[in-house]
Amino acid sequence: MRLAEVLLKGYNAVVSGYFNIKIRLLAEILSTLGSRGNTMLLDPYKLLEKSGLQVPLREYSTAHPGECDLLIVFEPSGEINLLELAEECSSILVFTTPGSSVRIPGFFNRITISRASSGVFIARIRGQRRVVRLRLDEDRVHVVEKPEGVYARALEVIAGMLSEHGEILVGDAVRAVSHELGVNRREARLIIYKLVEEGYLRIKHGRVEAVK
Repeated sequence: MRLAEVLLKGYNAVVSGYFNIKIRLLAEILSTLGSRGNTMLLDPYKLLEKSGLQVPLREYSTAHPGECDLLIVFEPSGEINLLELAEECSSILVFTTPGSSVRIPGFFNRITISRASSGVFIARIRGQRRVVRLRLDEDRVHVVEKPEGVYARALEVIAGMLSEHGEILVGDAVRAVSHELGVNRREARLIIYKLVEEGYLRIKHGRVEAVK
């Protein structure tokens, strides 16, 4: 799955405090657009121009609004009314920052992106338990389906335990990972918490749960 393709459908708001991931996602989206119909840009603070990203789209005018197939709004000010824009545009993609004064209508899909580790981000879609892990390479944003190395093996061990028992205590998971991977319990605990940090597992009331 390419997150960029998902974001082009309907009304979506990407909320993140990390400017770089928003720029990279937008670059990915621009490469996906191709000959898509009437796509326009609203960048009130000219941040994209300052970033150096080449955006070959016509600028949308809020003073003289008109119909468009897709409107990309980058870091809107509080004066911008997304509800009114939605009446004119078939699809809207907003990039904004937590705490922004812009009001995001309730029918927008809100995708919150946080940083998990160096080069890895987690995208959470409001109302869905599933998370999407994103890896930032030099020129691409990749969706990461599975961890690698010892983390992949540890996840397999825990997934097997969850499949058999339904739920497991953190202590039991630590002991199992320690035994299967041949590491001490401190290292096993760090591995598990790394999997939690990157959105593969969650810990609730002292128990380990899978994240679908």
